[in-house]
Amino acid sequence: MKALIGSTVTPLLKRWSGALQPAPATFQAISIQDLNILFRVTPFDIMLLHSVLADTQTVADIVQQQPGIRILVLSDRPNEKEGIRYLLVGSVGCANSYINKQRLVEAVKAIITGLQSRTGNKSVREKSKTKSALQNLSNREYQIAALVSEGLSNPEDI
Repeated sequence: MKALIGSTVTPLLKRWSGALQPAPATFQAISIQDLNILFRVTPFDIMLLHSVLADTQTVADIVQQQPGIRILVLSDRPNEKEGIRYLLVGSVGCANSYINKQRLVEAVKAIITGLQSRTGNKSVREKSKTKSALQNLSNREYQIAALVSEGLSNPEDI
């Protein structure tokens, strides 16, 4: 598994690196230029990107260039609208930048598990290209997706 962590904040890079251990190949980008260079040279399986470094257009461009990639966006102040915007352009989630380390480890494991599970010859992302999963949600399912995009995971919170 190849992973890329992108943030302009060095302590966050260190914190997030711990969630990816023992990933055999973890790269770090501290600027958009680093991100572009690394992304063009190396295909990645998963990216943890700070919203300060990667806006929705950047995420959309990455997903378009490498459809199989899984991107978790980490935001200093995640909110429902931001989380939904990132989901709509192809990220697999949005969470608080300062998420509890154990929760981040669990999120990364869930993303990796999703990366490894394929249905037939098409990945989940390839299937969603034909029909957005968010378009088919009921109002309550949409509300829950919004809460999850804000980092909530406890059924009591939802």
